[in-house]
Amino acid sequence: MSASEEDFKSTIAEYLESLPAQFSKRVFSNPAACLAIFRLLSTVGKQLIMSMLYLEHPIKLQEVQQWARSEHQRTVKSKVHQLRKLHILAEDKGHVLLNPIFREQLRNALTGGGDFSSFGIPCNDTRAPVTQAWLAKYAEERWERILHFMVGQSAEAGSALSDSVRGILRTAGLMEDGSEGMRITNRGFQFLLQDGGAQVWTLLLQYLRLAEQQAMDVVEVLNFLFQLVSLQLGRGYSAEALTRNQRRMLGELADFGLMYLDDRGAGRFYPTHMITSLTSAAAGEAERDTRRPGDSGPLTGNDTAVSGRSRTGA
Repeated sequence: MSASEEDFKSTIAEYLESLPAQFSKRVFSNPAACLAIFRLLSTVGKQLIMSMLYLEHPIKLQEVQQWARSEHQRTVKSKVHQLRKLHILAEDKGHVLLNPIFREQLRNALTGGGDFSSFGIPCNDTRAPVTQAWLAKYAEERWERILHFMVGQSAEAGSALSDSVRGILRTAGLMEDGSEGMRITNRGFQFLLQDGGAQVWTLLLQYLRLAEQQAMDVVEVLNFLFQLVSLQLGRGYSAEALTRNQRRMLGELADFGLMYLDDRGAGRFYPTHMITSLTSAAAGEAERDTRRPGDSGPLTGNDTAVSGRSRTGA
């Protein structure tokens, strides 16, 4: 994983940390959101959560630190601090415990319990499916059209972009209005040098900020984004039960190639690899045994700290 993608995922983490506690409670009420957040954490963060997932009573912070080798106890302490800022972990008088809502809904996500509609409602009719290869081509064409417009290589690409895409590029500071139309900024050139995953994170973060400016329900937007990144590539999902804001989001994300709205009939959409790979790639990178000690994980820090002494029992 590149350093640039690491930086933007840290920014996503900082965005989550900035949410008031009451907002976090609403986010954590969604199993798909809990699973997506869990998958974005570093390996140490995941290990700490799994070690406490079935603990019903607080545990001494000192004991948690002892789960790690002595040279990594400071790292574990910093991870505990990060989980506290994310409202995932509560600390009181030297004892820590997982947020009970997060704990319950992550359990549901991992075991198939609770409201599983938070992972989308698959369509199961006999219509010929949209193939993964076709979705990949569709997504890449949409994304390349945006990149070509940014560097001024295609006037035709620019004319095909929606106002939503132009607005996000402008408010993200990637492009600005000039005497001859929109032009790329220095920040936009830096954006082009990043890999695809980092670019998507950048725009999704900007989408969240834009939703705030438009007085949309940020928790609804955030939970829906977490739902979308948790969907299965190549499978169609029903849009019939979605809210008005969620339907609007589908259309805007389709402009970026993150979604395909099936024009053969209303009420069906397909996620593309550009969005379904965001957390799975992070999880795969974080879990690789080949990474050197000291390498950073998907969000932050050293991922080699927790030893086999961590446990899920009391």
